[in-house]
Amino acid sequence: MYARDDASRRITVTTSGPLTLADVLANIDRQILEGTWTYAMLYDTGDAGLLPTPEDIDCIIGVVRAAAKRLGRRGPVAIVSRSPTAIEAAREYSVVEHDVGAVGFFRHLDEAELWLDGEMRTRGDRPLK
Repeated sequence: MYARDDASRRITVTTSGPLTLADVLANIDRQILEGTWTYAMLYDTGDAGLLPTPEDIDCIIGVVRAAAKRLGRRGPVAIVSRSPTAIEAAREYSVVEHDVGAVGFFRHLDEAELWLDGEMRTRGDRPLK
């Protein structure tokens, strides 16, 4: 499910299965097409045991970096999973600041929402490195 909230400048994607590279790339394309590139993005993967792999994340960063050259810094992205397997795999990525935007991995939805709120408050128009 894809829900867009223009008032809070947030997109929430709730998945019923693993968060795949294809899903993430489709959502990036949709953000670009809808003019919501700077919105916060919240992925709630529930109990799904798989998050994007480090290789997938590298691919996503490449796509985001290319888009950011045209559109500026992307809004923050939070990924929530309650799966112990997925959380263990994502532990080293708990919050990663890239030159094109921040990505955080969380176990609880409320933690992710608080982090996104803080990121959106302090964001500003930071130039790309």
